[in-house]
Amino acid sequence: MPVLLTGGRVVTMDPERRIQDADVLVRDGKIEAVGRTLKDTEGGRADGTTVIDCEGLIVLPGLVQAHIHLCQTLFRGLADDLALEDWLAKRIWPLEAAHTEESVYWSAMLGAAELLLGGTTAILDMETVRHTGAAFEALESIGLRATSGKCLMDSGDNPPALREPTDRALAESADLCAKWHGAADGRLRYCFAPRFAPSCTGPLLRAVSDLAAKAGAVIHTHAAETPVELAAASRRSPRCARRVAAWAWERTARPATTGSTPSARCASPR
Repeated sequence: MPVLLTGGRVVTMDPERRIQDADVLVRDGKIEAVGRTLKDTEGGRADGTTVIDCEGLIVLPGLVQAHIHLCQTLFRGLADDLALEDWLAKRIWPLEAAHTEESVYWSAMLGAAELLLGGTTAILDMETVRHTGAAFEALESIGLRATSGKCLMDSGDNPPALREPTDRALAESADLCAKWHGAADGRLRYCFAPRFAPSCTGPLLRAVSDLAAKAGAVIHTHAAETPVELAAASRRSPRCARRVAAWAWERTARPATTGSTPSARCASPR
């Protein structure tokens, strides 16, 4: 059924970045027209269009959350005021290891509902090691546009409760990609998600690159978050660590406007 938003101030996000007082007509889930061309009546129109009075309101495109962990929604308030490494090792990783299929589902559902209520309509999400399919089921049900993926952690330095053999981690990730990448009429997409360099082996990272390229999927990871992480990466591959540090500085100090490797800095408070 068509929806007509009337009387609002519209942030168009067109190439000219125009902001105008206008009506917005939505039909079959797509914006059909923007302008003062359609006359509305109280509560509706003869053609069945639903009319929403937006007088005094701003009408803008949905917000995009560029980095989030829906699996951590239920952990809010349980791991405050810690350095990243302690935050992970002492609180987040044990909590993630305790997740069940049901708790991952409801964690994703709650997080997605909060996002939608705040105006966010698209996200890039990294789940935990297990039960990523349950998160996708929640996202499919609630209607959020999402790119999400199973967290990959195969290094021997990882906690045993989350560490997986390389082949098994990659096989499960590839299976999830085959099922969910492009699901819900393209609203859901899959990403390959190695947690960060210290949690992954070289063979896994190389395989992820190949799998993502073959599937047309993105890679979602963390890079150069703390000096401790950079030091750990440097011990494994000094040249790689220097390149990551330079890349992160370039991306955060002077945000890129072109290229195929976007970054999000401090995208979501813990």
